[in-house]
Amino acid sequence: MFGKRFPQIAALLISLALLLSSVTGCSGSGSGTQAPRLVVFLIVDQMRPDYLDRFAEDFRGGLKTLREEGVRFPQAFHDHAFTETAVGHTTIATGTFPRHHGIVANRWFDQKAWKVLYCTEDQQVQILTDPKHKGQSPRNLLRPTLGDWLKEHSPGSKVFSLALKDRAAILMGGKHPDGAFWYDKKHGLVTTSSYYMDELPGWVKDFNARKYLDQYFPTGWDRLREPEVYNESREDDFPQEADGKDTVFPHSLRGEATHPDEHFYEAIYGSPFGDEFMLRFARQVVSSQHLGKDDIPDLLMISCSAADVIGHRFGPYSQEVQDYYLRLDEYLETFLGFLDEQVGRENYRLILSADHAVLPMPEQLVRQGIEARRVDERTFKEQVRGIVQRVADRLGVDGKKAIASFRGGLTFDPAFWKHLGADSAQFKRLLKEELEKLEPVAACYWASDLSPDQNAKDPFVRLYWNNFYPGRSAELLFRFKKYWLVTRYSHGTTHGSPYDYDAHVPLLFYGAGLRPHAVNQKVTTVDVVPTVAQWLGLAEANKWDGKSINDLVFQTK
Repeated sequence: MFGKRFPQIAALLISLALLLSSVTGCSGSGSGTQAPRLVVFLIVDQMRPDYLDRFAEDFRGGLKTLREEGVRFPQAFHDHAFTETAVGHTTIATGTFPRHHGIVANRWFDQKAWKVLYCTEDQQVQILTDPKHKGQSPRNLLRPTLGDWLKEHSPGSKVFSLALKDRAAILMGGKHPDGAFWYDKKHGLVTTSSYYMDELPGWVKDFNARKYLDQYFPTGWDRLREPEVYNESREDDFPQEADGKDTVFPHSLRGEATHPDEHFYEAIYGSPFGDEFMLRFARQVVSSQHLGKDDIPDLLMISCSAADVIGHRFGPYSQEVQDYYLRLDEYLETFLGFLDEQVGRENYRLILSADHAVLPMPEQLVRQGIEARRVDERTFKEQVRGIVQRVADRLGVDGKKAIASFRGGLTFDPAFWKHLGADSAQFKRLLKEELEKLEPVAACYWASDLSPDQNAKDPFVRLYWNNFYPGRSAELLFRFKKYWLVTRYSHGTTHGSPYDYDAHVPLLFYGAGLRPHAVNQKVTTVDVVPTVAQWLGLAEANKWDGKSINDLVFQTK
């Protein structure tokens, strides 16, 4: 009947069948289960995996459900050196290391622009609720996210990302989401930039008009449960918390104001109620945009940013952090119940992870018998400047203006290298030797010496290699001693190191077709996207640094 045209027609039918399988969902990982209609990423900013165990007896809601009914990977790690918010979110969302996606830090010294740039800043766009604020977009992102791959292969799929933090929402969503939304902490509103749309949709305006946050103005933030429940945490009054003053419950959010104002909306950003607000908005996204309502798969990326602000101010052993997770447990019970009702438990899967963990306060560690120190960053920088100048003087070159930037390490003025000429190699060797004599420094790495070698004597070299991108990363990189915190602040704590206390994160899969079990095999965060891509019918290619772990997710023994 078709004569000579039969081979072409057959090929067309096969191509159409493959296209339909990628759009409507193919079976996941050989499991025989249909692809989920909705995939939800839940990234809890600064979440340590031990929280799931330390607070387990007090969980009653969503975290209890995820912990007991999900597939847990207790040995999940970020495999890059600079464990910061922008880096972690981008790595999870792209399945690639910073050396490929280009987001090497929250801020970096850009050697082309010759200034420090914020990871998502974009002078070409405006914030829709605050046009005077510096614009934000994903233009600095160099690799597609999972959402970008999904939109390319399945144009009918919907992709949304949201967080309190602009960088989290933007870098999870990628270049072509249907919407990326974050928190305008000046006005207490959900916002986005003109990169994505010319004005906020009506359903977002309606959400903002309800002023959900104002209910917390008179009440502030107090413990959710009785004081004796917080026995997994230290005493409430710890001198290094917050600003050294606001260290105990209850915490006022209103200041001296008589009505919700900029101070109040800023304070919400560092309270559990900020993440409740965004999870409420997530429900609005699902319902108004009909996510998961048909066989075309959708993607929702959510980051809980308040967890990070609270962790920075109070530390991982504080009652405030414990209270945050008790409240998140409740918020997630509501959210999971909503998904069960709106989408159906058999139609969605959720991935829980974190962009990084955090270092306990050095003062807390000392009390536990661990050698730890808080080091003044300004003093350290002066010591480094002095060493650079002395080494340069030995080679007959003026080193006073040699350092162009301290951001992420040391970047040097090109004119300085020109003056050194043939002595550059000797300068590098001598400077490394002298800097490694400084008390806080464990090692220094010249970018030119980095290597992906898995078997290197120094296992951290590979992590710095994974994090390096030319023109954005510093020329000389520091690794400080374990548990040493080099900071300008006398209170609080932070993250950013390649050590396990910053790199070890939770990883948990939950939802349709998944049997609860734990996998005690080490995995990395770049493995998440290849895994989920299989669920969504996205063809494998050499576009990810990770590998699918679906055989572990769906294992039956």
